[in-house]
Amino acid sequence: MKLIAPVFDRTDILPWFLRYYRQIGVTQFILLYWQGQDRADLEALCEGYHVDLVPGLDCALADYSNIEELPLLNLLREDRIQPDEWYLIVDLDEFCWFH
Repeated sequence: MKLIAPVFDRTDILPWFLRYYRQIGVTQFILLYWQGQDRADLEALCEGYHVDLVPGLDCALADYSNIEELPLLNLLREDRIQPDEWYLIVDLDEFCWFH
């Protein structure tokens, strides 16, 4: 299963996020990151996981908006997810519970 998530802040929890979702069956992570972040730092945090880092909004931190990010997430879904494929779209601080 694939997972799409925006990465804007809270990168401190990224290792726990990746580990949690891999344990419940996610095999590929597609992370849309704010271009104000250091890609090399994100790559280091994602080491050992199947992660595609996709550049997102290129703006000043003060101008960042989740609303402007939504069309980019939808484009990723349309481009990377097959019509019959299961997937998740979550925020970095969302740990969904499946029972």
